[in-house]
Parts: sequence; structure tokens; C-alpha cells
Amino acid sequence: MTSMALLLFGGLLSTASRPCESLAALEVEGGRVTSAVSVPAGDWKDPGGEVHRSLPAFCRAELQLSAGEDSAIRAEVWLPEAWNGRLLGTGNGSYAGEIQYGWLESGVTRAYATVNDDMGSAPSKGFDGSPLVGHPAKWLDFGWRATHLATVAARQVVAARYGKPPHHAYFVGCSQGGRQTLREAQRFPEDFDGVLAGCPAADNDGAIAQVVWEHRALREAPESLPTPEKGAALKKAVLDACGPTDEGPAGDRWLVDPARCAFDPARIQCRDGDAPDCLTAAQVEAIRKIYQGPVNPRTGVSRYPGMPRGAEAPRYWKFVASQPQPPWSATYQWVFGAGWDVAKLDFDRDQATVDAVLGPILDVSSGDFSSFARRGGKLILWHGWSDQVIPATATLDLFRRLKGDPRGPGGGSASSFARLYLVPGVAHCAGGPGADGFGAVVPGAAAVPDHDMLDALVLWVEKGIAPGRIVATKWVDADDPAKGIVFERPLCPYPSVARYRGTGDRIRAASFECVRPR
Repeated sequence: MTSMALLLFGGLLSTASRPCESLAALEVEGGRVTSAVSVPAGDWKDPGGEVHRSLPAFCRAELQLSAGEDSAIRAEVWLPEAWNGRLLGTGNGSYAGEIQYGWLESGVTRAYATVNDDMGSAPSKGFDGSPLVGHPAKWLDFGWRATHLATVAARQVVAARYGKPPHHAYFVGCSQGGRQTLREAQRFPEDFDGVLAGCPAADNDGAIAQVVWEHRALREAPESLPTPEKGAALKKAVLDACGPTDEGPAGDRWLVDPARCAFDPARIQCRDGDAPDCLTAAQVEAIRKIYQGPVNPRTGVSRYPGMPRGAEAPRYWKFVASQPQPPWSATYQWVFGAGWDVAKLDFDRDQATVDAVLGPILDVSSGDFSSFARRGGKLILWHGWSDQVIPATATLDLFRRLKGDPRGPGGGSASSFARLYLVPGVAHCAGGPGADGFGAVVPGAAAVPDHDMLDALVLWVEKGIAPGRIVATKWVDADDPAKGIVFERPLCPYPSVARYRGTGDRIRAASFECVRPR
């Protein structure tokens, strides 16, 4: 434990060689620092009004950058007084357009010099990407230019502040941030030594096609959308039929290995009139389509994997179905124009056009990571099996392609530079009934590699010790770990899964072992 702590925090005595305020107006590649202010230790309120508690003392540097005409990128670099010598790049979400202060807080609290950028997509934010219609330069910034430029600038700010560059650099993100993570490793393999990508929208166009497909299926008929009671009945039927499997102990209400479940919703179709605990014929058809995922109507070829069994999310379906246009569908309007009606989308012709225009900018699902691997880069992928937004099977497919790519290290073996963790019961980036505290988005139980994915990545990069099982924690209150834990579960490198030993406290990770699935 002592040697681990020395590795991860041994540089905390590093002190700044230049006053924070002197960084103001520093010229960096692509722009300059517009403000640099010392922030004392304690609570700090961000521009949106959220209070970040118990921060260490740091220097807050704001940057304005540009990659050319019609490009405007904002970034912030937080530089802790007690620095561990490393740079941490952090991802954004959805259509970005704003600085993510939660990621900056997480990084600086762990003594990293931390950078976050708005992906150059303002004034887009949340589910609204319409302001980027007609701005192809901003698509490039959103796709890859903004994060790379912010990374280059952050290195220059770090060197100016501390009098030396970071000795290692890492990137962590989830969802859209997961795609950012992979895009950096793919396109700029020299930017980071290790990257941690959660629930990544690696095939961005495919992920949006899935949402449009679900929106259409749930609105096909007036009764296509299951009520909350019917959704709960469906979830129970799936778990009763397929879980917890012999890997999990009795009482777990999630699937350890959903890929093995082939539950057909017709099994609970109403037989004698409608009822709260059964599905109508229209609802059965809608759920089948959601499990299936978008399909080319002409060729019958799947465009994107559907939702795994066990990830049923009635509240999310209600949200999707209630929108006049599918969430995130403004991306289609980038290609076809602001007046284009997504309801008319042809999953053959139109989807092919979108893939051709935006795929080279946004997608990394079939990319070549060999340059990153050859220079010693390490990649950890993780995905919650109960992700209701991006199917975990999409990341599983990506990892399988990564292993099978003859351009990869070892003629197709990803084991030398990549690991995948599929997390039972965890939803999109966090939440769900499973254990989501492992240091990727939600804090782990300890700042040691076997409880923390980022620390495991650091150990792999800097000491060559590849990650094995990682203990995940379900907190009583993720915002206040002092309130204690609900349970632990080990996360196992794919293809292994965690199996209950048959005896022992099911709350503790020690009662489980990592095994190949039966």
C-alpha cells in the first residue's frame, strides 16, 4: 500500500515556480490565457452556481482558443498547489458547449493538473445541437480539434506554472467524453500515455440512429409505449428468466452476463385483455425492435446493436417517446439542414449519407489504435450492462474489433494495451442497481489501483503492472462516502465475469472470484 501511495502521490511536494496571476495573457498555441486567478482551499462556486466542496488550493486558468475560421473554443486548466506531476484531460457530454466543472474538481482533488474544454460547440448544449447546423468548422472542433488544441495548450500552461512539463498525461471521459477519449488516442497518440473511456459513443452516428429507432418504435401506435407498471413487469420477467445466473447470488436483481439472455417479450403478452402486468401486441413489437436495434430495411443488415436484456428503462423510454423529435437528432440536421424532418429518416439511404459525411469526423468505432499501442499507450474501456442510452454491446463489439484488427499489436491481440470491463447493473456512466463506484465517474472506496480504474491505469503505464480485478462499491450516498457502503462487487477484465463463491458475505468482494463464463 505504501509503494502504491508513493507512485500515485509521490509528487505532491511539487511547488509552482511562477505565480498564478502571471499566467494571465500567456500566449499558447491557438490562443491565450484570458484569466488566471488563485483559488484558496475550501468551497468554490462555479459560474453556473454549483458549489464544489472542500477543494484544495489551485490556480484557475481560463483559455480562449481557435482552430481557424468559425472556430471558438473555451478551456480551463486547474493547477493544484500540491501537484502530482501529471496532466489529466477530461471529457464532456452530449453536445457539450460548456465547461464541465465536476471533472475539473475530480482531477484537482486528486492532485492532477486538469483540463476541460467545451468542444468548441457553444452555444449548443445538452440535447440541443441545432446551433451547429451550417457550421462544418464547428463539427470538426466537436469531433476532435477542440480537445487536441486544449491538450496542447494545457501542456504549455502547466510548463509555465511549474517550470516543467507533466511527466505523464492521462484522459478520462464517459459517453460523449468516452468518444473524446478514444478519438484522442486514435488521432493524436502522442497526447496521452493512458486513456480511460466509459460508455463511449464510439460510433456516434450509430448511437443516434439507435435513439431515433427507439423513438419511432415507441410512437408507432398510441399504446406502443409501456406504462411504468408494464415496464416494471417486463424487467421482472427478464430477471426471473435470465438472472441472476449461477454467477450471482440470490437476491441480485441484475444480469451478470446479459449476452446470454434471449428473453422474448411475447412471453408476457396479454392473453385475456389488457392488464398492468402484461404487454399489448404493440408493446411487444416495440420492445422487440428496441432489443434488435436499427436495421437497414433494404439489406436487413444491423446498423447498431440494440439494447441488451436487463437494461430495460421505462422512465428513459417515456422521456424519448415524449419528445417531438428524437433526442440528439439535430446531428442529422447538420447534414440535411435545419428544416429537415427526422421523422422521414430512411435507415438505408439517409443513414448512409450521414455516415459518409460525419463518420470521418466523429466516429472511432472501427479506427486504428496501433500507433497509440506502439508508443506504449494503455487503454481501459468500461461500460455498464444496464446502460439505457448506449448499448454495452456496442463497446463489446468495438473491443472485439480491436482484438481482431491485424494492424493492432501482436497481429490483432489487444491484451498488451487494452482492457474491457463490463459492469453488471450499472446504467449510463453511473446509477442503476449495480456497484458504480470505481474511480471512473463515481469515487472508488480507496485511492489504490484495485479499487480505482484511473489509479490502475497509472500503475499500468508507469510500472507495467496490467490491471486485473477492480473492486467496485455501491455507496449509500455517492456524494458522501462517509455514510458507508451498500455492497461491493469485483469487476473482471473481459471475458471473465464475477462469480459468487457460494459462501461468504455477499456484500463483500472477497466472496466473489473472476472466472470465464460457462
